[in-house]
Amino acid sequence: MNHLPYEYSPIVERPSLEWPRGKRIAVIITVNLEAWDVIPDSSKPYEGPTVVQVPVPSGHPNYANYTWREYGHRVGVFRLIELFSKHGVFSSASLNAAVGEKFPATIREAKRRGWEFVAHSYQQNEVLTYYANDPKGEEALIEKTLRKFQEVVGEKARGWLSPSLSPTANTLRILAAKGIDIFCDYCNDDQPYLLKVEGKRIVCIPYTLTLNDYSLCVRDGYTSREFSQAIKDAFDTLYKEGGRILNIGLHPHISGQPFRLVGLNDALTHMLRRAKVWFPRRSEVADWYLRRTLSQEPG
Repeated sequence: MNHLPYEYSPIVERPSLEWPRGKRIAVIITVNLEAWDVIPDSSKPYEGPTVVQVPVPSGHPNYANYTWREYGHRVGVFRLIELFSKHGVFSSASLNAAVGEKFPATIREAKRRGWEFVAHSYQQNEVLTYYANDPKGEEALIEKTLRKFQEVVGEKARGWLSPSLSPTANTLRILAAKGIDIFCDYCNDDQPYLLKVEGKRIVCIPYTLTLNDYSLCVRDGYTSREFSQAIKDAFDTLYKEGGRILNIGLHPHISGQPFRLVGLNDALTHMLRRAKVWFPRRSEVADWYLRRTLSQEPG
């Protein structure tokens, strides 16, 4: 049985995809705005990414790793906001709804500079796979997230990216019933595609696990210049192919560090030298793709 809500579709067998106004590539910058508990919920023990591998007893705060992540909301995110503003681009950011409670200035400043937000659970330790056998619990978490998201952002969420890419077999069904029409958890393509969930259309805009500052810079030890070169190499390949999305995954506590700004600035400068580059919000990609899909349907 195929448990996936889509069919296999090799890119060489699809019609060519041409972005609006003759653009060759759509660059989506995903800044992941995440919140954590100082002391993790013992029933959800994932305490988050670490750089200091010192064991801490259960029920006690891990100050070094917590404050490293918190740096993103105190300092790092504002560096990214300024850098993107300098280049005239913005992020389609994933947002833990609890950020609005714990770090409201993050949302205020990002909104002021034109950023868009995608719902990203309530807190980052609220991964959905904890609810794999508890669909009612998962639905309650998603309802809580969307309610708080609307409260702190001032508008309803259209998109969803699960924390740590953790959807269950029930997630899409729940999201569709709540009116979500943009889904970002899959990492299987360089183009958007359509999911049909209980008669509703959801645009999948794939995320990236590879061109991601946590994967490359923290896990694999890339320097800021090596990360910049990876972005530029990916961009050049996708620009040549045309009709593709380049999704860059960033975290303020990683890419907002002062020594990483040089590389990120270099990558943005490189991409902006090309004329046919689109820096869309996810909602713009979804709306365009839905219009295109509907216009090609018979009848």
